Amino acid sequence: MHPIIDFAEHTLGVKLYPGQVEALNAYYESGKPNWLLLSGRRGGKSLLSDIITVYEAVIPNLDQYIRPGEERYVLMASVREDSARVHIRQITKLLRHTKALSNMIQAVKEDRVELKNGVIILSLPASARAARGYTASTLVMDEAAFFVDTLGNSSAEAIFTALSPTTATFGDDARLVITTSVNSKVGLVYELYDRATQGELEDWHVTKVSTRELNPKVSERIINSALKRDPEGAQAEYFAEFREQTEAFLSSEAIEACVDPGLGKGGVEQGINYMMAVDPALMRDNYAYAIGHLESGVVLIDYLKKLRAPVNANGAEDLLKSLVERYKPMGVLCDNASTVQRLKPGIPMIYTPFSRGQKLRIYGALKEAINLGLIGLPKDADLIDELKALQIRGGVDISAPKAGRITHDDLADCVALVTDALLSGAHSHIVTMRKSPYRDGVEPGTWGWDDEDEVIVSGSPPLDPQRNYDPELDLMRERDARARKTFTDHINHTIGEK
Repeated sequence: MHPIIDFAEHTLGVKLYPGQVEALNAYYESGKPNWLLLSGRRGGKSLLSDIITVYEAVIPNLDQYIRPGEERYVLMASVREDSARVHIRQITKLLRHTKALSNMIQAVKEDRVELKNGVIILSLPASARAARGYTASTLVMDEAAFFVDTLGNSSAEAIFTALSPTTATFGDDARLVITTSVNSKVGLVYELYDRATQGELEDWHVTKVSTRELNPKVSERIINSALKRDPEGAQAEYFAEFREQTEAFLSSEAIEACVDPGLGKGGVEQGINYMMAVDPALMRDNYAYAIGHLESGVVLIDYLKKLRAPVNANGAEDLLKSLVERYKPMGVLCDNASTVQRLKPGIPMIYTPFSRGQKLRIYGALKEAINLGLIGLPKDADLIDELKALQIRGGVDISAPKAGRITHDDLADCVALVTDALLSGAHSHIVTMRKSPYRDGVEPGTWGWDDEDEVIVSGSPPLDPQRNYDPELDLMRERDARARKTFTDHINHTIGEK
């Protein structure tokens, strides 16, 4: 048994469970400097992190690697600042369990414990900049799979890249430890796991265990209840099973089954009621267009186009106008209020704000259409890549990945808007119940609706596009609907004044 086990029990006063002993001992006995511990929640990962941190701070003598008087750090990175401070409090308690270790403490601050042997235990929130410039013999990253930056983007890889060189001074005696629950099969943690288990990273020891394998005190009833509510989520939370495309919103196989190489050629048929959607370029974004129609209950996407950033705004709107003249769509859906307001006098623009509830609705319609084969998609590589890369976070946030090769969902947004409008009839009360905006006697370029045109009330309400989502989202949807109505009323009032 490695000495760290006895150190934990007799010096720190921690009686580890058998599974925790087995995991910690296997790592130290492996002789490998790096450890990737993947465990379910409440398994004791943070406790093991703290034990390793204290052990590496007080036991090894690594003075041969540093200049006399130079400080040696043991660094710990956590998800948030409050988590980092909790680690310092727990580490301080461990050190104070015995008089010998307590006497080693020189100072305790919110983010660090300074020891009399010249070692500083520094615990910081996950930041690629916060821990640069230190000389560390050990780096511990707790819950690395959930590191995010201030914009909500995954930051684990950036932090790993920034902090791992801090241990370079200590050569073979340096340690890099990652203890974390798992998420989906993307990002730093999964990449390390995959490469290490494939034999590509020989200096990494990998442990993958369930919650109860480490901590048998966790209630089996609670775990079974979680499995019933959300089987895939519980497998990740309590069994350390990477989500098998759980974050992927759409099935790749279902997407491929809907691809029709004959679509998207740009042909226009007379008598077809087309629907159009645009995702305007803002700042350094792309500009996307999608046009489709409904045929025998199936949505067919007739036209797709993406203008890559940087986009010439005038050229993009010229293309929009030419597409409107060519296809004469019943409406042009757009999520940008200023674009709608500017173009509406000559184009049948429809404002569709992209609130969370709106995205749930339109993407719910798209997912149902794809799974049921009620949509035909052009063989467009950009669109297919975007659809396959779409992720859903927390069951309510649908978007492109924050990092990687595909980080945009412009075309997907447009296709989802068109699909929802055509299948759910969400805009029938605005568009299809009025006279055609392209009727005789109206000059091209000035197409639009006359405000005095009679609006015929639809005989049947549209289907609820969110019917497949959790009822707990009703309150959120009602709030979004009220906010959307208030904003739309404001826009209409503004337009009316002008």
